[in-house]
Amino acid sequence: MLYLISGGVRSNKSSFAEGIIGKYNEKHYIATLYYKDKEMIERIKKHQERRDGSWFTHEIPYNLKADKIFKDKHILLDCLTNLVTNEIIKYDLPVSEIITKIFNELKDLCYLSQNLVIVTNNCFEEIDNYSPLTIKYLKILGKLNLLLAKEANYVYECTSGICQLIKEERNE
Repeated sequence: MLYLISGGVRSNKSSFAEGIIGKYNEKHYIATLYYKDKEMIERIKKHQERRDGSWFTHEIPYNLKADKIFKDKHILLDCLTNLVTNEIIKYDLPVSEIITKIFNELKDLCYLSQNLVIVTNNCFEEIDNYSPLTIKYLKILGKLNLLLAKEANYVYECTSGICQLIKEERNE
C-alpha cells in the first residue's frame, strides 16, 4: 500500500505517518534531511524521541534505492520535500530527469515494501517572485506530489494538526 501524507510545515504530518506504520513489527524510517545547523538537529531529536526502539532508521538524503533490506517491510519516508532539495543540489539535472529519477525510485521502493508512507509538504499557496532555483524545486515537488497522489492507495491532507483522508483506493 502507498500512503501520501501532505500538509504545511509543522502540521502533524510526521506524527500522523508514524502512527500508520507504528502498529507493525518491522518498521523502517527513511530520513532524508541533510542537516547542518542546530535547529535541524533539535528537530531530528524530537522526531527520534517520538519513536520507540523498534524502528530501524536509515539516513538517505538522496539517491534512494530499493534495497532488499526493505523487502516486505513497512516504511516511512520523511520527507519528499527534503529528498527533492537534496537531489537538485547533488545532481543539478533538468526538471524532468529529477522527477523521473525520484518517481521511479519511489515506485521501486513501494513495490518492494508492504507499506510505504511518504510525507510531503504543501508549498504551493503563493507563487510570486521566486528565484529560478525555487521555481525548479516547486515544479519538481508539485509534479511528484501529483504523480504520487494518483498512484497512492491513501492520501491524507494535514492542516493545523488535523489529518483528513482525501483519497482511498484499496487494492484487495
